[in-house]
Amino acid sequence: MPEEKEIVFKIDNELKQEFLDKQIKNTREFYSYVLKKADEYEQEVGKKIYDFNIEERDDFLIVKFKNKTKAVFQTNLSPLKQYINFCISKNVVRHNENRFATILTDKYSDYINVQAQENMYVSKE
Repeated sequence: MPEEKEIVFKIDNELKQEFLDKQIKNTREFYSYVLKKADEYEQEVGKKIYDFNIEERDDFLIVKFKNKTKAVFQTNLSPLKQYINFCISKNVVRHNENRFATILTDKYSDYINVQAQENMYVSKE
């Protein structure tokens, strides 16, 4: 069986690895993928994910994830909320606020990528 390839994050590598080490294997693989997208965006904006303001959070969720449905969005959001709660528990988040946890379920449709949704189904024509 091939050895699991460990991702090296540019921002908060030790913190992200510690969080991932607490997950079961299948969960860890998916969470790594989500955190890799977060890491890329953190580098782009020069800010750690737990310090994103609401606008940065929303841009990140819409730009980095091509969410086709509310269920897909929820699947991508969950690891981010858990990671930030983990960071809060480690006392690295000065404001102690998980801005990803403040997104209400009835707002999930705001995070669906229209182009991705339109390309989801191939027409019969």
